[in-house]
Amino acid sequence: MGQLLPSSLRYNKKLEMVYIDHHNNMTQRTVTIIKMEDHRILAYCFTRQAVRSFQKANILAIYPIDHNQSKQMEA
Repeated sequence: MGQLLPSSLRYNKKLEMVYIDHHNNMTQRTVTIIKMEDHRILAYCFTRQAVRSFQKANILAIYPIDHNQSKQMEA
């Protein structure tokens, strides 16, 4: 995750995240980071349209959204 989370927080960039919850359900969500702590992040989840807390250890993958690709898919 390196600088991806702090960068998202600083520049309010959307990220795509693959996450496994405490019931072992895997979900893919679009989020923006609100706050970072040692073991969790607070993020706005566009899937649930609400602020959610995510355990960093349960993030399976996270990557920036390529806005150019999104625009091409809409056309």
